[in-house]
Amino acid sequence: MKLKGSDKAMAGVNFEKIKSAQHGKALLKHCDKEKRLQTENHSNQQINKALSGRNMQYNNSTYESTCKRWDDRIAFLDTLEGQNKRKDRVILFGLEIPCPKDLPADKEVDWMKQVNEILLSRFGKDNVMNLYFHRDEKHIYRDSETGEKRESRNHIHAFVVPEIDGKLNGKAFSSKKQKCTINIITPTVKKVSARLNTGKR
Repeated sequence: MKLKGSDKAMAGVNFEKIKSAQHGKALLKHCDKEKRLQTENHSNQQINKALSGRNMQYNNSTYESTCKRWDDRIAFLDTLEGQNKRKDRVILFGLEIPCPKDLPADKEVDWMKQVNEILLSRFGKDNVMNLYFHRDEKHIYRDSETGEKRESRNHIHAFVVPEIDGKLNGKAFSSKKQKCTINIITPTVKKVSARLNTGKR
């Protein structure tokens, strides 16, 4: 399975709305390191299984424990008064965050940790379900704007519950204003990259 817009996302943060548990858990399974290693034949031909062992995920959580955290979070939010329970509500967002272009390979772990801190600070630990760092999907693609061939970058997949003021609000979470706020991740990781390279803030 390939997450939507992965080639385009190399230029910035990509957002994917997730409206069902089935869809969300399929993506979580796709991203999980151990599940990926257990899969014999991936439908996504861009996955290099020889490199999957180098993938990472936050706090070494399992696919099962992440799914339970998500189930429990949605169940709790649904107990709150005035909760959005529409059938088409967004119950999770997938954020795809590419490594900064100039980030040295030996600084990737530090970058992942700092991006995780940014996400936890911005959205809260109860809403950040997990964060996965993929090193096994590098491939050549053609830039849709320039037509030039480029190599994709290692990247993070983060999954966040769009809770705002106690309510699931996918519309507000993905509004232009909110996306501008979320996209602070993009320039921030560039600053992180500069700090990691130079030691300066």
